[in-house]
Amino acid sequence: MDRQDRERWHRLLDQARHDLEEEEQRSGALTTTGLEQLMNNLSRSATLYSRQDISRLADKIQRSLKHIQTFTSAISSAAQYKPIACLVWGGIQAVLQCTCIVPNVLEEIFDLVAELNNDLPLIEVDLALYSSREELQWPLQDMYQDYLNYCITVVRYLRNIVSYLWKSSPQQALRQTKELFRTHKNFEKQVDSIHRQEVHSHNLSHIEDINSKRSSPKSTQTNSRKFVSTISMFRNFAFAGRDNELFLIHDKLLPGEAPGGPHPSSTSVSPVCFVLHGLGGTGKTQTALEYTCRYQHDYDAMFWLSAEREPELAAGFALIALNLGLVNDDGNSEDEAKQNQSKAIMEARNWLQDTDKQWLLVFDNVKEIRDLEAYLPTETKIRGSVCLEREAADEAEADLARETSAIVGGLPLAIATIGGYIKESESFIVEFLQIMKRSSNAWEDTQHIKMQHYEKTSGIVFDIALKELSKYPKDRKLVDILAFLNPDSIPEGILIAPHNSEEVDFLSSKADVLEMIRVLRRRQLIKRETSGSEEACLSIHRSLQRSITVDLTRACDHRWRVYNQAFLLLRRGMPMSSPIQDPEPEKWPQFQRYTPQILSLRTHCLWPEPPVEFPVDFAHILSDMGTYMWHAGLVDNGSEALQTAENILDDRGVEEINPLRSDILANLGAASRFSGASQRKESMNRRVEALKIRREVSRRYSEEEADPQQ
Repeated sequence: MDRQDRERWHRLLDQARHDLEEEEQRSGALTTTGLEQLMNNLSRSATLYSRQDISRLADKIQRSLKHIQTFTSAISSAAQYKPIACLVWGGIQAVLQCTCIVPNVLEEIFDLVAELNNDLPLIEVDLALYSSREELQWPLQDMYQDYLNYCITVVRYLRNIVSYLWKSSPQQALRQTKELFRTHKNFEKQVDSIHRQEVHSHNLSHIEDINSKRSSPKSTQTNSRKFVSTISMFRNFAFAGRDNELFLIHDKLLPGEAPGGPHPSSTSVSPVCFVLHGLGGTGKTQTALEYTCRYQHDYDAMFWLSAEREPELAAGFALIALNLGLVNDDGNSEDEAKQNQSKAIMEARNWLQDTDKQWLLVFDNVKEIRDLEAYLPTETKIRGSVCLEREAADEAEADLARETSAIVGGLPLAIATIGGYIKESESFIVEFLQIMKRSSNAWEDTQHIKMQHYEKTSGIVFDIALKELSKYPKDRKLVDILAFLNPDSIPEGILIAPHNSEEVDFLSSKADVLEMIRVLRRRQLIKRETSGSEEACLSIHRSLQRSITVDLTRACDHRWRVYNQAFLLLRRGMPMSSPIQDPEPEKWPQFQRYTPQILSLRTHCLWPEPPVEFPVDFAHILSDMGTYMWHAGLVDNGSEALQTAENILDDRGVEEINPLRSDILANLGAASRFSGASQRKESMNRRVEALKIRREVSRRYSEEEADPQQ
């Protein structure tokens, strides 16, 4: 720490100490050095002022004061002078003791302080990661100053009885002093900026290391090498354990890796494949992500592919060629766009087969291995690597934690959800355990969907967490909507609803939506990912989605309302296809943005049974999407969407002579033509039927034009 930072720390200490001494001459606040001493002083205040409710509130606030412990620990480390951090405890004590002598505000002020403390970021972890970065000194000093200013303002407010009597609520006045929330954000932005710089510096260092190792006199390669990656997710610094599993993966993918990089083989070899498989929520994706970060220096290229659906897999594989500079993204027409993606996939596969660089492919959420046949190289110069994914406390608390973990089978997703519940509800683990035991039999007795044991266990955890969330109706509505959408990537922008839509009016304010997302993230129910200048995306685990959709089947009317809310959000942004079924490639980016959401909405409406009764409007949107997918060459997925659209028209009793039905039949006929010789007759029958309908529609229209009174 330089002299300027040290001097500013001491100036802040002197000013805050002076202000507290003016307000609290006899409280002893300036001698409080930690949590234990603070709780003892509050206990004495309860006796002195005969306030029995102080003991109850002190137990409640003690959980939030653990955030102060990490806050003061970080300040001590940064300032390198313990009294600076101790003054934070003095400020808290001054507030709470002053509250004891003012009538009718005790519980409200305690709640305000608890809320403020809970919003403190875990800066101790960030400072430990970036302890040498001086850029964090200024935002940390601002947080320190604002926190003490907040405490001093509260004390002055409560001591001014006249001012208090004229206020309808102290909470309304005190909220205006929370400048600390702003400095929280500044600190987090600075940490994020440093993280990006560190990653960039690491990548540059890695490239330089590769170049230095492979430019020896014996090397025949003259071109410089650089690391290439399509991994957009940030490393999870909270990841811990699984060292043995990570070592095993590396040992299998790169057995006996010698220094100096890969050695091209004179004969073709097959890539090495490693499969990560396990139940939902066991941490497969996070384990694969940690492997890519930990062993990045052993590879020249890493590519992450979402393999759950064909459109996403095709787009992701084409992105490999784009990142390698093998193709240009300049297609303007339908045919050019189709050819570009097909060419990109072929170029990427050829590169994997012919390159002498060490590469890694990670396929996330693989359902069937045969779905990857068009993408996996069979023979390569280098033995490339393929990774597939298929689905501190005291001893008493530690025992309870172990018991809870055993009940949920050690599932990381369930444990994270429990942690989010305990943190946000300000409860103890023993309370959650009791609720879980009481809920277990009742929950299983009400389920009509057959589930595996682990699904029942995680379902109980989610059920408790969602019941607690029901105290906040808007947040619960949002997570219900997310359960109908694509679990891997939900663009944040599609959740902002138009102001004239009453059913989703609670999503009309961007600020409100961002606050709901923040609450759901803190409860460990969703994640939010950002990548450079791209739009932020949300993700929700499939196990939680399944639990919500099963729960919604208990009330069909409510399930329909949630479906309709999700549909309104998607219909607003989904483009309409050409009435004459022209390709319109300029609309394809919007179709690509919404197609995974529409496919997920369709899937989650069909299961669990009974399925949602789709309205005719959904047939329209499926027809538009199916038309786009047919033009884009995604025949199988497009056919499924169009078939569902036709079924909706049949189920809703829509007459045969209908323009929408003719569009669906025409596209289904065109698509089935590519399903083999056995489907040619069916293809022709569909197109003939579409032509008959269009002729009849045209005839009726002509008659109406001739006789307007008909």
